[in-house]
Amino acid sequence: MFGGLECVAADLDGTLLGPDELPGEADRAAVRALSAAGIRVVAVTGRHPHIAEWPVRLAGCHPAAICMNGAAVYDFAAGAYRAVEYMPGEEAYRACRLLDRLGAPYAAYAADAILLAGAWEAGNFYEAHFSRCGSRFRHKPVYCRDSADFGGREIADLLLPGVPSEAAEVLRALAGRMEGVRLVSSSGSCVDLCGAGVSKGAALREYCRREGLSLAGTLALGDEENDRSMLEICGHPFVPEGSAISGRLPGARVTARCGRDPLAHALRALFPAW
Repeated sequence: MFGGLECVAADLDGTLLGPDELPGEADRAAVRALSAAGIRVVAVTGRHPHIAEWPVRLAGCHPAAICMNGAAVYDFAAGAYRAVEYMPGEEAYRACRLLDRLGAPYAAYAADAILLAGAWEAGNFYEAHFSRCGSRFRHKPVYCRDSADFGGREIADLLLPGVPSEAAEVLRALAGRMEGVRLVSSSGSCVDLCGAGVSKGAALREYCRREGLSLAGTLALGDEENDRSMLEICGHPFVPEGSAISGRLPGARVTARCGRDPLAHALRALFPAW
C-alpha cells in the first residue's frame, strides 16, 4: 500500500496538531494505517518531552520521539532519554543571564524539568497544556525567579515566547558571538537557542541511521523554519498550506493546512489508492 515508504517524520505544533492542539481524525487513522504496515511514524518537535508525551500518544506515533528541536530523543515507552545534547554550559548560562537582564520570560529545558524564568502570566501555554491532559502526563513546570534558581542544571534548549523584534536582534547578535550556540525560529514570534550542532535534520539523520531507516524513503512534514533541516534531507518533503515556509522550500510539496489533516492528504498525494 505504501511502497517504498519506510518512515514518516512529523512536526507537532502547526502540523500534526491542529489549532486545538489535537490531531485530526483522518491523520490519526493515517498513523494507524502506517503503523500497521510497519512504517515508523516519528514525532519531531521543539517541545520538551514533558509536554510532548500526551500529543505523541494521542496521535499514535512511535514512542521514541525527537524532542527539543533535535537536542534529544526520548522513549516514552521506556520513560528514558536515548540521547541528549546540551548547550555548552558556560554559554548557556551566559545567554540566561542576558535574558534575565532583558526581563523577558523564557523557558529553559533541562532533562528533568521545564524551568520557567521571569514573569510568566497565569494560564500560559504550559499551564494550559497541563490543565487539559490526563493526570499521568502532568509534569508541571518549575517557576524560577531567574537562572540563579536553576540549580546549575544542564540546559538543552532555551525558548523565548513572543519575542519583541528588538530582543530578537539582541539574541541573534549574542548567538553570533557564542561558540557552540545557535538561534532558530520555531513558531510565530518564538525563538530558541540550542547547541550549534543541534537541528531536527541532524537528529532525524542519526535516528534513521540507528534504526536502519532510509531518508530517501522518509516522508517529512513541517511548517516552520526549524523544520527546514529535516525537510531538506528527506525523499518526500511536505509543508502545510499557508505555513511559514510554504512556497519557500524548493522540492517540497504543499499539503492541506494545519487542522485539516495534512498527513492524510500528503499520503493520498503519494499513494492515490490509499
